[in-house]
Amino acid sequence: MPPLFTWAIEAIDVDEAVDKLREGQSDCIFSFHDEDLLEAPFDHIRLFESQLFPVCASDEHGEALFNLAQPHFPLLNYSRNSYMGRLINRTLTRHSELSFSTFFVSSMSELLKQVALDGCGIAWLPEYAIQQEIRSGKLVVLNRDELVIPIQAYAYRMNTRMNPVAERFWRELRELEIVLS
Repeated sequence: MPPLFTWAIEAIDVDEAVDKLREGQSDCIFSFHDEDLLEAPFDHIRLFESQLFPVCASDEHGEALFNLAQPHFPLLNYSRNSYMGRLINRTLTRHSELSFSTFFVSSMSELLKQVALDGCGIAWLPEYAIQQEIRSGKLVVLNRDELVIPIQAYAYRMNTRMNPVAERFWRELRELEIVLS
C-alpha cells in the first residue's frame, strides 16, 4: 500500500519556512518561539520548553576549563540570525560585564556541543542536548541563574483548512500537547 503522504523534513531559514507555509507549500513547520507566528493568520501548538545553559568542558579533576569571569573567554556562539543566536546575543548585551572573544560560530547545537567538549570554549546549549554530558561530568554548567535562557518550541500552521491527513496529524499534535501539559 502506498503511503498516504510524503514526509519532507528540511532545516531551512525560518523566514523561508514561513514563506512556504503562507504559499501552501508546507502544511506545518516546527520552530522555536516566534512572536509573529503566534498570531493570525497562524495557529500554533507549544511542543516543549527547555533552557540554554552556559557550559564548557571539564578538566581531569571535573573542574570547568573556563569561567564567565575570566577576561576574553572563548565564546562558541550560534549564527547571528538564528533564534538561539539572537537570544544569546541579547543576553550578552545585557551583561556587559562579560568579556569574551568569539572563537567559533555555527547554527547547529550539536556542532557547538562537540567544540565545547573538545575544550575550545563556553557555549550556551539546550538542556535536552547536554543531559548525558552533564551527568558524566564531561560538560560543566557555569552556574549563573541570570544567564540561563528559557526557550520554547512550537508547531505552526496557517489557520485555514488543510488536507485530511494533515488535519489528522494536527489533531494528534494537539492531543499530545494536552497530555504533556
